[in-house]
Amino acid sequence: MIKFQNLIKRTILDNDNKYFHGISFIIISLIIINVAVYFNFYKFSNEWIKNESQKTTFILSNNANEKVIPEQIISKIEKYLENQNNYLVYNIVTDSLIEESLGIKNIDDTFGLSMPFVFLIETADEQLVDKVYSAILELSENRMIEKYSHKDQLFEVTSMFKRIKLIIFFMFLVMSILFSFLVLNITKAALLGNYKFLEMIQIMGENSFELSKNISLSILKKIIPGSILSIIFVSFITSFLIKMFGANFYFMNENVYLEQTMKTSILLVIFIIVLLLILLIFLMLYLFYFFEKRFFDKI
Repeated sequence: MIKFQNLIKRTILDNDNKYFHGISFIIISLIIINVAVYFNFYKFSNEWIKNESQKTTFILSNNANEKVIPEQIISKIEKYLENQNNYLVYNIVTDSLIEESLGIKNIDDTFGLSMPFVFLIETADEQLVDKVYSAILELSENRMIEKYSHKDQLFEVTSMFKRIKLIIFFMFLVMSILFSFLVLNITKAALLGNYKFLEMIQIMGENSFELSKNISLSILKKIIPGSILSIIFVSFITSFLIKMFGANFYFMNENVYLEQTMKTSILLVIFIIVLLLILLIFLMLYLFYFFEKRFFDKI
């Protein structure tokens, strides 16, 4: 019995191995880079927004007749915050950090201004935030306290993140569609260049479905090596980028880095499998239509 699949490999698809491997590596790498960037950007941006939305900044100012806030007031507030450790995370902003952020040293001596007492708390419980505000107001002996919820300042940042995600997703769709049409056009050119050979195979007993399946599987086998190299290449690049940029996120540690790298690699493998399965089905449907409607109508 003639093995039509081997016959097809040695004729129609015999001369394009290097081309298929190279083009599949380049384009699939670009596609899955978009997937990896989208996944990690989605993860980090959501994590950052979630953490920032739980933060509230308190600024305690001295009275008009005071040069500085009395040390005993600050000590009471610090002790109160320490007692709330089981319910919230807090961070006291030092004078040196404020001066460094403003780019000014010795602000008291230079401008004759007193430094406020600034601290941040992090909790998702808004009632607890109000409770802390009331307690600080009492402990500060009714000095002026300003409260700023970071959640109120995140609207523009959230909108920007959504636009970036949309752009990445759009680029992914464009590249995926271009890759599909590129494979289809290469396949179509190979079929038209071997019209008589395909006609002979059909006459010898091969039906349109088997022809479509065999050619599609042969094309897929040529794409798989480039896809595997793409996964390895992009996983390495992604791991490096997570390590480099993740250092800027305070919630990033070694465990989070390893977890995110593993999740990204698994996601890329699953994505490639799904992409190749969709491409296989698409190719089979296209080729079946080609043989049934375009090729054999001429016989």
